[in-house]
Amino acid sequence: MKTAKFLFTAALAYAGISALYAAPEVVVKTNKPDAIYRCGEEIVITAQVVDNGKAVPGRTVKYDFIADGGFTKKGSFVTTNEPFTWKTKLDLPGSLRTEFILLDENGKPIPLKRRRDQWWCVSGRIGAVAEPENIKPGFKRPADFNEYWSKQRKMLDAIPVKANMKNKVHEDSTCIVYDVKVDCLGKPVSGYLAIPKGKKGKYPARISYHGAGVGSAHKPSVITKARRGFISFDVNAHGIDNNKPREYYSNLYKTDLKEYYWKVYENRETNYFHGMIHRIMRSIDYIKTLPEWDGKNIIVEGASQGGYQAVIAAGVDPAVSICRAAVPAFADFHGEFFSNPKRMPRMHLAGALRKTGKGID
Repeated sequence: MKTAKFLFTAALAYAGISALYAAPEVVVKTNKPDAIYRCGEEIVITAQVVDNGKAVPGRTVKYDFIADGGFTKKGSFVTTNEPFTWKTKLDLPGSLRTEFILLDENGKPIPLKRRRDQWWCVSGRIGAVAEPENIKPGFKRPADFNEYWSKQRKMLDAIPVKANMKNKVHEDSTCIVYDVKVDCLGKPVSGYLAIPKGKKGKYPARISYHGAGVGSAHKPSVITKARRGFISFDVNAHGIDNNKPREYYSNLYKTDLKEYYWKVYENRETNYFHGMIHRIMRSIDYIKTLPEWDGKNIIVEGASQGGYQAVIAAGVDPAVSICRAAVPAFADFHGEFFSNPKRMPRMHLAGALRKTGKGID
């Protein structure tokens, strides 16, 4: 897996996103455009509140810094005409994250009129990473890892990439949206696919994967991305039907898919996420069959469980060009024993807690 596949340049993903929703905005930058550093190299992060490109002094901003190794720092500052500056470094391969939240006159965050994912207030976020190519896995790779997944790939290849695209759920001057099911091992890949209209040429593709929970694929999100010139495929996590009443998903969450995220202890074939990985692989297979695809750009993205799926997607298929994985689940299981933040699921506790009926904090 090549480091270049991953969008470590968090500055590109986060800086100034609040500008989409409200003014003033919080603009956050790193001193290196790609935000990739060597261990021990100085990392400089600046934050400034601006309105129409001009600095806004006298406003209170609170910040939260988190870095691998258990480092946390919280505080606040009052803006001036010069950017707030924080300097640090990472002594070991790893990452850090910062968030700056603009407060109102009552010391409260300013809600956004339009929420997007985890963006709920006027804020700016940015991250940096040191020597990502030297970040080591927490466990040794099983001796038969390559052999096993090569076999799984062959089993999946034996099933034709066949999709049911008869169910058109939306069409306007900018795009067409289908409720798609793609044949796979076990449950199908199920999601909404949006194809742009009205422009000549072919299009890059974006595949979005869901965080933990049980629900339909997201039709509005694929429409938005298609209007920006992307083939957009939003894949629900479980291969289930889309656009059902809320009670349908609630009942699944209470019955067949109850606590599915803890079903990771049995052998490989009965691990719940085994089938999810097949669907990840097949979702990319399907995009590559579309005549509208440009043949070179596939972006995979998601947060939490969706981030986990995005990382898997980047690892299993070299056609993936960019991976945007936010707070990926199933990462660094040993980290909390070395003062790193807790990860989901907390596998060393989940088996015991499952027996007692207690949850995981």
